[in-house]
Amino acid sequence: MFDLLLAPVLMIVSVLASLLLPVQAHAQAAGGAVLDFAYQRTMARIVAGSAAGLQASSATTMNIINAGKIVGSFAVTEKRLIDLATLAKFARASTLPGIVTLGGTYLLQYGLQKCADGTWCKPPAAPTDGVFKWKATVTGSVAQDTPADACANGLPLFMAQNGLSGLTIGQVTYSAPNWTCQTKNADGSWGSYFAATPTTICKTGYVASGNTCVPAQGNVVPATDADVETAWQGAFKANPFLQEKVWGFEDQTTQNQQWADALAQLATVAAPSTVTVADPTTSTTTPTGTTKVDRSCTYAAVANADAGSQKDKPASVGVTCTTTTTAPDGTVTQQTTKTDASPQGGQTVPQKVDIDTCGLPGKPACKIDETGTKTQTDVDTALQQRSSDMDSRLSITQQAANDSLSEVERKHDSVHIFTLFNVFPTFASEQCENPTVPGVVGGSLPVDICTYYYMLKDVMGFGVALFVLIDSVQVVREAVKV
Repeated sequence: MFDLLLAPVLMIVSVLASLLLPVQAHAQAAGGAVLDFAYQRTMARIVAGSAAGLQASSATTMNIINAGKIVGSFAVTEKRLIDLATLAKFARASTLPGIVTLGGTYLLQYGLQKCADGTWCKPPAAPTDGVFKWKATVTGSVAQDTPADACANGLPLFMAQNGLSGLTIGQVTYSAPNWTCQTKNADGSWGSYFAATPTTICKTGYVASGNTCVPAQGNVVPATDADVETAWQGAFKANPFLQEKVWGFEDQTTQNQQWADALAQLATVAAPSTVTVADPTTSTTTPTGTTKVDRSCTYAAVANADAGSQKDKPASVGVTCTTTTTAPDGTVTQQTTKTDASPQGGQTVPQKVDIDTCGLPGKPACKIDETGTKTQTDVDTALQQRSSDMDSRLSITQQAANDSLSEVERKHDSVHIFTLFNVFPTFASEQCENPTVPGVVGGSLPVDICTYYYMLKDVMGFGVALFVLIDSVQVVREAVKV
């Protein structure tokens, strides 16, 4: 009777006890999970040139993610500066027709022009002695490209006009605004001198332009990459609108790379800059009544002023959460927690990896770094050592097996009671293991059955031997009767 009533009584006690425990009627939807912030960048770009470089802006949506769901968002405008040097580097290396056409128009102002092979050329460096020819102050002399040539051209005329012979030009020295042609006698002593003065005739390779001389058409030398980049920087600085044109001509891949490499500026958070998220009301019921809890969090976004993280995290977010608890008697209490804005979440810009190649023209030969690779001798030694270890372990294993078999045979012989009549063959692998049973107070207890097993085996052996003996005697007796 007691066993029949035990189950219903226990069920009634469990139901009564459960009434004393709180029951959560509604689970929290947003407040119970860890929040994160993620940015969704659009491909649209707003650009404007300045003396510092190209100012690029991009519309970005900052999402508040809770338990895998977007519970709010902010509109953020990122800003970055592509400096003139970076923009000039891309413009110099570009082969797009639009940029090439602009360069052919604007870079002429910086002394650059297209070479015959399509690359950029520049005027040769101005001669240290000027761009005008020089002429000796001797009647009948002809203008020359250098003062030394002018002195050599006037020397024969100078000797003829002064009745001299055997003179040479010893040195040509500058004495503003002329050059002095110093002569030398045949015995090595210094002789007379005359001057070489500048003319208004342009040197070979130059043409007159106003009051000076400029390189003639075709008198150019190849320009370096630095020359082209310097000219582009000058053009961008003088005409910021040109920056926007070049940006518009570039392909999307180049623009994205420039955007990733650009210097981040202070972003702008569009109004409203706050988002409030309320959790569903939760209620807890006890014998004394029902307690209700309301929780809401307000997220405030501000531009991230941290230069070290604003490229990946343009906005920072602060969180203020208010928990309102209504007791069964109507008493209302509030608790507010606040977390200041700090950079969180965000999209990471992939790090640019420079890939080096080998085997191509101008690149080193491809080879494998064999540092740390074992030699054949090391491999042979390791194999020999491993073989020796295996032989040693095999010997130990065989010895242990022999010892175990000897122990089995010893135990077997120790319990034989009729060894003389044990005519059944005994195999070396024969072994009896005593079983174990659980103990009353824990653990396990062995049950010795092996001793009786061997005794029973000997008794059966004795019985078989006795039966064979009696049967043999009976057969003999029957044979004798016959």
